[in-house]
Amino acid sequence: MKGAFDFRSFRKGFAAAAGLGALAAVGCLAAEPAAASTYKILHSFGASEENGLTPLSALMDAKGKLYGAIAYGGGGSGPNSWCPGYGCGVEFELSPPATTGGAWTETVLHSFGASSMDTANPQSAVIMDTKGNLYGTTAGVGSLVASAFELSPPAKTGGAWTETVLYSFGGSSITDPFGPLSALIRDDKGNLYGNAANGGAYGSGVAFELSPPAATGGKWTLTVLHSFGASSTDGHFPEGTLIKDDKGNLYGTTLVGGAYGSGAAFELSPPATTGGKWTETVLHSFRVGSTDGQYPQTAGLIMDAKGKLYGTTDQGGAYVYGTVFELSPPATTGGKWTETLLHSFSGADGQYPVAALIMDAKGNLCGTTALGGGRGFGVVFELSPPAKTGGAWTDKTLHSFGASSTDGQTPQAALIMDAEGNLYGTTGSGGAYGPPPATAQCSN
Repeated sequence: MKGAFDFRSFRKGFAAAAGLGALAAVGCLAAEPAAASTYKILHSFGASEENGLTPLSALMDAKGKLYGAIAYGGGGSGPNSWCPGYGCGVEFELSPPATTGGAWTETVLHSFGASSMDTANPQSAVIMDTKGNLYGTTAGVGSLVASAFELSPPAKTGGAWTETVLYSFGGSSITDPFGPLSALIRDDKGNLYGNAANGGAYGSGVAFELSPPAATGGKWTLTVLHSFGASSTDGHFPEGTLIKDDKGNLYGTTLVGGAYGSGAAFELSPPATTGGKWTETVLHSFRVGSTDGQYPQTAGLIMDAKGKLYGTTDQGGAYVYGTVFELSPPATTGGKWTETLLHSFSGADGQYPVAALIMDAKGNLCGTTALGGGRGFGVVFELSPPAKTGGAWTDKTLHSFGASSTDGQTPQAALIMDAEGNLYGTTGSGGAYGPPPATAQCSN
């Protein structure tokens, strides 16, 4: 089963994450002792080929509609398929019911792989601009190259959405970036920023900017902001989504590399003058062979109001099953950032956190792990800060997946929260149609 779930009144105040991926659950636990919560599956993917398989991410608009990317399924799966197996992937919309308790409605907005000029295999969250256009990336399959794309809504209700390929990765040059696995972010001028896990001057991936054309119908321009692997201590293979602060600095992680080879957190600072070079600073190198975390995957980072960064590593920590960490900026310019290990997963409380965190107004962190927990199929967890500075953070398992044969399994994408405090997410497998996930809602 593949889909999305909603935890109603699960925890008020979590900041909305950029993605809602594959995550499903059979139930949820109360976030507060006095407030019982109810879990409900909103939609199970995989009922037909067009429904798509393996939902990986989504977002919510102001009307409560959910949008997401599904890596497989949909078009491109016929006898002359561009994509082997289950198809080239889809972008979907889930609309809430008109009356309480009704069924959510899925609409496939676009099936990838419709022609040899299309792209395929979306593996990241989509983002939305103020006009309702969706932006995302695809990893590509076979002859269908990786891309950054835009989906524009129809002029009339019920019409077809229009796909525009903004940029095709992996050109003729060996240094051209390819393998974009992370979501894009967008600034107020319409520029898009992202990571490509491979390519670049050193073959270890790039951070890039895509600038819109000056005139309608023109070409978007890709600018490489940084090629990773420039030194023995630089990071390699950035897979996580970037974040941007109010000064225009970008922050992210790399899967491997850094001083110890097991990943790095970095900052990219914009040039002082137009056309100048961006400056990379490695904020922290994750250390293999210690209790530090290792190998931050697609999670990326989040930032609080004080400029502290928070993230997860897929492995490492005291029990080797992954960590949640904090990076604090230096007190003086040019000083070192300080890493604090907030939690090491033991397996029983989850293992392999690969999704981004979200934070509420009180500083509580919430996220998912792909495996572990009481049933081995992943958890939703909450980390609460200590009452006194320097104390231990408190970990609470809010839900263990795999509670029934139709429950979701292996959540791999970030949670999002609506204005009422409901959490939504997807699972990468499990659910009503077997190993591939479901959509669920947890209500008070």
